[in-house]
Amino acid sequence: MIFRRANSRWTAARAVPLVVLALVLAGCGQAALLLEVGDCFDDPPGLVDTVTNVDVIDCADAHDNEVYVVVDFPDEGGYPGDDAVREFADETCIREFEAFVGFDYLQSELDLGYFWPTDESWDAGDRAVQCFVYELDGSQATGSLRNAAR
Repeated sequence: MIFRRANSRWTAARAVPLVVLALVLAGCGQAALLLEVGDCFDDPPGLVDTVTNVDVIDCADAHDNEVYVVVDFPDEGGYPGDDAVREFADETCIREFEAFVGFDYLQSELDLGYFWPTDESWDAGDRAVQCFVYELDGSQATGSLRNAAR
């Protein structure tokens, strides 16, 4: 699964992401494709391409990210390509942000990221896009960000 995070804030004038980072963690934790709404996890270490596993932690403890929506990309046959999956994820995660956080995305102190399937995980049946919320300033959250209203 691809991990997209860090200042994905959109500008109304250009409607393009400003920064995209890809990170990886392999060999421990829970399979990233099994993350559910309400799961909290820390950023994987290092800058690379894909994420296999993450360590899910109690949201009451300090954490980097919280999953707020999981939705499957419509299965229309073969892998639709990274651009199509990213566009679907961007639209879905931005649309669902306010319902979870309780505040408009463009005005929020929080930001969003997401996992999306790779062409390899697609072949294995992965269609999930998991949107997660995190502190825009890079600090860790303690407790759920559901209804944070900021």
